[in-house]
Amino acid sequence: MDEYDSYSDNDVHNGGFHEDDLSDDEYDLLYDVLPTFKKLALDKQYSVSDDLLKEYLWEAHYDIDEALLILSENHKRTYK
Repeated sequence: MDEYDSYSDNDVHNGGFHEDDLSDDEYDLLYDVLPTFKKLALDKQYSVSDDLLKEYLWEAHYDIDEALLILSENHKRTYK
């Protein structure tokens, strides 16, 4: 038995988005662009959680256009 056997998969970060791991500058940038990105997502009729929107912004290095592309590749629009 080694020292890591007691950890579950949920205990170890897999290199993905974790808001708590952001630097202060990244955190500020995320919350600066999130309202604009969220409004664009809603205007384009995507119904996605804030957590996923944050992850897409992080993945796109806070570039809203790139994050919209990621959003469109991963979700269908919810037409009303």
